[in-house]
Amino acid sequence: MRVVFAVLVVSSFAFAQQKPVVLTPPDQLEKLAKKNAAPVVLKSPEELGFTSKKENKAFFWYSLPVNKKAEYFDAWQLVVDEKLLDTAVETVNSLVVLKRPMLVYFTECGTPNAFFSRDTGNITFCSELVALLSKTMNGLGLAPELAKERVRGALYFIFLHELGHALIHELQLPSTGREEDAVDQFATLMLLEGGAQGGEAAFSGALFFLALGEAKKGQAIAWWDEHSIEQQRFFNIACWLFGAHPFERLTLVAKGVLPPKRAERCGDEYASMRKAWKAIADTKLKRPLK
Repeated sequence: MRVVFAVLVVSSFAFAQQKPVVLTPPDQLEKLAKKNAAPVVLKSPEELGFTSKKENKAFFWYSLPVNKKAEYFDAWQLVVDEKLLDTAVETVNSLVVLKRPMLVYFTECGTPNAFFSRDTGNITFCSELVALLSKTMNGLGLAPELAKERVRGALYFIFLHELGHALIHELQLPSTGREEDAVDQFATLMLLEGGAQGGEAAFSGALFFLALGEAKKGQAIAWWDEHSIEQQRFFNIACWLFGAHPFERLTLVAKGVLPPKRAERCGDEYASMRKAWKAIADTKLKRPLK
């Protein structure tokens, strides 16, 4: 099954045979409503030709910014204009053949979130999460372009985290520990394949978790939650990055970001997690993990 990046735009679909989509002006919509016009029904991806019986495909499915809040439009424009998911799609295409169609929805959810559905095999990426990523990174006092890079990196990390859930359930991969920690490991490993730039993307994900944790200071900690607390996720990712490339990430220790007592074990920790993921996943992927 091949993952394809498909963006719905107002002017046309990605396939030449599809007719342009024309948005009806609000005043005409009101007139139609008064005439008891039949409601507009969105066709399924299959009906629109986004899937094929000969070649199973998965697609990214964007909800257009029509009759949406301004925050949604800003998040939608960021994702589309910056082509934030292009690299993620290329990575998936090179990595795995899924057993059923997967849609990755970008839409409003009512809360900042991203999640994989075991029932449908789809991934939902919420516009509120992109808005929160942007607000968080811009609130760190970073230069605008660096803040955008941090948003891009954290988005890649979260996407690969959800893809990790998809692989575990769609390919029936074993997970002997807490699954949320395991897919944090997967996302870090995948981004490290991209060299220094990928490592920075993983660190952006870590910074996002740390910022969320700091914002929750004084609140009761949900010890029962399936996720590690945000500060733990930060230190875990920082440790794996240091363990993978200690000389390149020496500043993490030098600046006191990563405590020496944890840092001295990070090489073995990274090697163990990489070995474990390769053992459970390599035989079921199109190529081995690097």
